[in-house]
Amino acid sequence: MSRSILQQLFGRLRSKLVFYVILVLSAAMFAAFFFIGYDTPDEDAVRQTAPLMTTPLLIYMFCLFFATIGITAWSSFRYFRLRNASAKKKKHASEERIRKLIMLSTAMLFAVGYLTGAADPLLINGKSYNDVLWLKISSMFTFVSIVMVIITISTSIYSYYREHRKG
Repeated sequence: MSRSILQQLFGRLRSKLVFYVILVLSAAMFAAFFFIGYDTPDEDAVRQTAPLMTTPLLIYMFCLFFATIGITAWSSFRYFRLRNASAKKKKHASEERIRKLIMLSTAMLFAVGYLTGAADPLLINGKSYNDVLWLKISSMFTFVSIVMVIITISTSIYSYYREHRKG
């Protein structure tokens, strides 16, 4: 086998391994959250519960979030560095247009999500949350994630049927 085929094979295996490790860790963390001390009463408010595994779950989620941001930054840097090195060899105008369209569409989606986001105060556990900025940001992320999931599902279905029409 050539070196590039081996690199692709090990890249796929490594990717699957990372996926399964994250999947098992996430399942274990959420199972621990629900099965270990979930009904522990809060010290300040007796009617409310304070699950014991809240802090470890939040730490795990923050670690995943920051690892994702770091890996994204690293891969983007690496991609642009390699792309600039090979840009003299090939010019892909359509690739550049698609990338710009995706970046512009994503930015516009975030802007629309923020502008249309609800800023109504929320009453949670007897406490009113009325910070307009954070209410609009949370609405924006909810809106954008739902729209992106719908777009992903739609394009996957379209690609699937387009490939099977050709074959």
